[in-house]
Amino acid sequence: PMYPQCGGLKPICNDSSKNLLRLGTARPGSTNELLIDLTNALKGKGKGAKVQLLVMAMFEHGAYTDDLGYIAERASPEEDTESTLIEMALSDDGDSVQIFKPIMNIRTSDLQSAYAVKSGLGSTLIASLPRLFCEGETHRIIIEAGGLLGDGFFVVDAAALGSSIYVVDAKEFPKNFDITVDYGPMFPLLRVGYTV
Repeated sequence: PMYPQCGGLKPICNDSSKNLLRLGTARPGSTNELLIDLTNALKGKGKGAKVQLLVMAMFEHGAYTDDLGYIAERASPEEDTESTLIEMALSDDGDSVQIFKPIMNIRTSDLQSAYAVKSGLGSTLIASLPRLFCEGETHRIIIEAGGLLGDGFFVVDAAALGSSIYVVDAKEFPKNFDITVDYGPMFPLLRVGYTV
């Protein structure tokens, strides 16, 4: 992935923002990585506790070709799953962040069958990303965003969008962040905006 617009973000190890989820780079002015700090989101939670993240994705620009017509309609939702909820938790050994996709389309209101339903569905673990550390700060929980963008945050079929990833913009807010990505190399490039 290429992150030319991320050079304006603060180095993540120097950022003491109180925002729930923080975006940053490894070095000042770096344009070859985008990092996500989950420390504040997981702070004070017990071992194995998960933070739930709602992911929304939409095309930020329309795309049209003469032979196929509209490939993407501007501002159309791009999520292709039954749920846009993902969960993240620190692994038991503390070396990775595990990503879970809760199953939302099977439910029961019967207390006696709740255990059977939960047991029958199996694990909802879909990925594990290596945890990155800041020098001298072992409490921080940081991951690289490239894996999430490559998998469309597990709500978009990013493989259908293209193999190259070019981050156009990345901003953090007190309780969420936005990342705008161009996927290619197909023409026209497909621009997807994620809000997490």
